[in-house]
Amino acid sequence: MQKTASVLVLAASIHFPAAAAGLRPMSDMRFEKSLQPARALIGKKAPAPSRYELKLVDGRFVCVNDLGESGYNTALRSSVLESKSASCSDLSGKDFSGAALAGAQLSGSNFSGAKLIRSNLVDASFFAAKLSAADLTGANMIGAALTGGADLSDARFADANLKGANLSAAAAQNADFSTIKIR
Repeated sequence: MQKTASVLVLAASIHFPAAAAGLRPMSDMRFEKSLQPARALIGKKAPAPSRYELKLVDGRFVCVNDLGESGYNTALRSSVLESKSASCSDLSGKDFSGAALAGAQLSGSNFSGAKLIRSNLVDASFFAAKLSAADLTGANMIGAALTGGADLSDARFADANLKGANLSAAAAQNADFSTIKIR
């Protein structure tokens, strides 16, 4: 659900000796005319921010909006669990321990520092996702796709089941793959 904001403009009249401040008083007509652009906005909804989508920019995948700005969509943990979809969403630092995200489409999302301990990530897609410093200890990642330049640096995969997982083109500097299961 997108939130919208309404714009409210209030005008106040403050009286002080203009001559003492060296100012000329503004006529009522000029003051009213200066408020016209603001009054046109009253009651109107602010434009909804454009969503970020995963696009290939200069040879790498980046989340960008219609204006070409890079960033992430806002997503709630509950909506991700319900829809099993969170493309280009900022989920950094969130706790998804024990979550059932089998088959989830999480491409381009930021899971940096997130906890995915003992989560069900069977056949989940983390294409071009950021999982740097994420804790995936004991996660079931059978057939998961961590491709497209996924960032796995400093991630912890200890005791994770990576049977059939695809990590091609993933960056995994300092990642902990100790005691993983691949059979």
